[in-house]
Amino acid sequence: MLDSPQQEIEILEGVMGSPRDPDSRAFAPLADALRRAGELDRATSVIEEGVGRHPEFASGWIAAGRVHQDAGRSGEAADAFGRAAGLDEENAVALMGVGALAEAADDVEGALSYYRRAFELDHMDPSLQERIELLEMAPPSAPAEVETPAEEAPALDMDALAPEAPAEEEPVLDMGALAPEAP
Repeated sequence: MLDSPQQEIEILEGVMGSPRDPDSRAFAPLADALRRAGELDRATSVIEEGVGRHPEFASGWIAAGRVHQDAGRSGEAADAFGRAAGLDEENAVALMGVGALAEAADDVEGALSYYRRAFELDHMDPSLQERIELLEMAPPSAPAEVETPAEEAPALDMDALAPEAPAEEEPVLDMGALAPEAP
């Protein structure tokens, strides 16, 4: 085991520039090590070059998803995790990545869908089982209310709100007829 992330980075950079393996796929662990070391700009550069050379490498796209996610680029992260899942439909890590992004966007049903599929593939991840259980217990989020500007609000039909007139006129009671006669 390496003593520091910097040692890991140095070793992986050596592998990347090696004449024995000029077209190395070591870009994925290198970008991940840079990401963990907080060097997101370098990690982004390494990962973009790497997936450009190896667009069929699912692990490269997973590393790309993590780099983009840590850099706050959720759209790019979702694309990268989606590419990984498209290349390897049984890649639980890619599915969990997309699920985490859906959860962060408050898409509970979407997150559950990805997490459940990932759990089908990887029953041994207790944190994933916990995540699913927590999301299943969460109250459903209320749909966003859309306010209608006053000028677009439909006019009320006041006639429709008025009670219907009786079909026949009721006779008017003559109150004078009920008064006692004067002596």
